[in-house]
Amino acid sequence: MRTSLALLVGAFFLWLSIWVFGWIVSGDIADVGVRIRRDDTPVKFWAGIVFFSAVACAGLGLAMAILFRMV
Repeated sequence: MRTSLALLVGAFFLWLSIWVFGWIVSGDIADVGVRIRRDDTPVKFWAGIVFFSAVACAGLGLAMAILFRMV
């Protein structure tokens, strides 16, 4: 049960980290209901990248904590 939950949580946040990398490459965050382009508003774009990257890292850490019985 613990392993399945860790895989589920980890898979979701791994998916999110892949999306963040895609946004960095494309220069366009358009998948969360808002459209933020790197060329139009660079501060908003990079703030969004930092926010979603932090969420993805925290989620992957949560998955490891679940797997290793730290939560």
